[in-house]
Order: sequence, then C-alpha cells, then structure tokens
Amino acid sequence: MAEELTDEQRKKLEEKLRSMSPEEIAALQKQQCVFCQIVEGKIPTKKIYEDETCLIILDINPAAKGHLLLIPRQHHPIMPLISDKELSHLYLVAKFVSQSLLRELKASGTTIFAANGAAAGQRVPHFILHVIPRKDGDKILPSEEKMIDIGMIGNVKETIQNQLFQELGVKKKVVSVQKKLEAGPENEPEEIEEPPQGSEDEAEAEEAEKFRKPTARRPRSKKTRKSKEEDVEEPPQGSEDEEEAEAAGEFGTSPTRKVKKDKDDAVSLDDIADLFR
Repeated sequence: MAEELTDEQRKKLEEKLRSMSPEEIAALQKQQCVFCQIVEGKIPTKKIYEDETCLIILDINPAAKGHLLLIPRQHHPIMPLISDKELSHLYLVAKFVSQSLLRELKASGTTIFAANGAAAGQRVPHFILHVIPRKDGDKILPSEEKMIDIGMIGNVKETIQNQLFQELGVKKKVVSVQKKLEAGPENEPEEIEEPPQGSEDEAEAEEAEKFRKPTARRPRSKKTRKSKEEDVEEPPQGSEDEEEAEAAGEFGTSPTRKVKKDKDDAVSLDDIADLFR
C-alpha cells in the first residue's frame, strides 16, 4: 500500500506543479497514467483490437462477461478535450464492437458510456469508452428514477439550452410550442395593435405624403397628324368634348371622341407648295 504524503512533501509537490509549464504537467500526467502505460505496452493486457487512434482491451474488473474498454492513444483527461476527429473514430469503432458483442455473445443489448470526472465514476484521468454486453434483468448499473418538479425541469432546460447554443454557435433561439403552452395566455408577449384607418397618425402620414409628391401639372394638348394636309389637336382632359363623351356613356351609347380642328392652325396645300418655290 502506498504511503501517504506528509504535509511538507505535499507542499513541495504543489510548489513544483505551480512552477511547471502546461506541457510539463501533461508529460508528468502521462508518465503516471495507467492507460498510457497500457498503450505503450508497459503493462500487459488482453488486447482485442488496435489502430492508429485507439486500442481495445478486456476490463480486468468487468461489470459483465465481455466488458471492453476503448482507449484513445493520446492522453485526454475528459471527453471535452478530445478532438472531434478522434471522438468520431472512437464511437465508430464502438458501433462495430457493439455489433460483435450482440452476435457472438448473444447479448440482449449493450451499454456504451463514458465517465467524465471522479463524481461520474472516473478513476483514471484518461478518457475511455466502456462497452458492456447486457442481458435481460442483469441489474448492472442500477439507477433509481426520481420525480423532479416541472418548474425545475424548465429552469434546467433553459440553462443547458443556452449554453449548448453558445457552444454550437447557434444565434437564434428556437422557442418550442410546448413552452408557449406552459407559459399560458397571460405570459404571452404583448401584441401591438395597429391604429385603425382614418386615425390621427394616418392623417398626419397622408398630409406629409402630399408635400413629398410633385405638384400635378395641367395636361398639355397633344397634336396628332391626321393626314399630310392638316394637324389635329386633341382637347385636354376635362374639356367639353370629353364631358359629352362621358354623358353619352351614362346613357349606354358608345362614347365617341370628337376631335376639334383649329382653323387658325390649318395648313393648305398651297402653303406647302409655297415652301418649295
């Protein structure tokens, strides 16, 4: 049994650790890590599989027959410190390990878990994955169900969700329909009612719009060439001829546009001939 450190030895060790760089601390942890020694072959084990990223061994204190440990070759104390590439590979291998246990050991199921931290049952500061074959009613890893207050569940959900969105880089928060139902109509966000038509705000907007619009100009008469002999002038809008046309339309008759000819502006063939003399 290892001897406990005295107070003086503990103080010296703490001072030494404080003076060490992160790289030196990581190297020291790796030297004292049991799983790192297994990876380096310094401790004999029942090896099942290995590749460039991980190796698989039988647990020397198994929870069930066929309890396997997936050990990453790189030293990582807990899961959050592992790269996405390594973690993806570990779980891909765990998938095939689970299939093998189900087929060869006739297991009813498998439990795949990782213990992060001493409170979760982690004994060695080196992340590993456990793959345990299960049988119906084996009572391995028993857990008691506990009832939690609905209000507490909502608070926990909100806290975890906010942190998860921050980690994933999600900017917009999704509000579920269930949350709206739990909040009730009295806690729903207030709706801003738009002013009805003809209100004071609308009248002010219309008045401002008048100043923004350009002043309407009086329509000019358009000259159309009826033939080579004469120019015909169309009356401007609102003239007497248009009023007659509109009146005719009211009685069901087809409105006929009357084109008034200005005698003063008329040009005869003799006038045109004089231009070429």
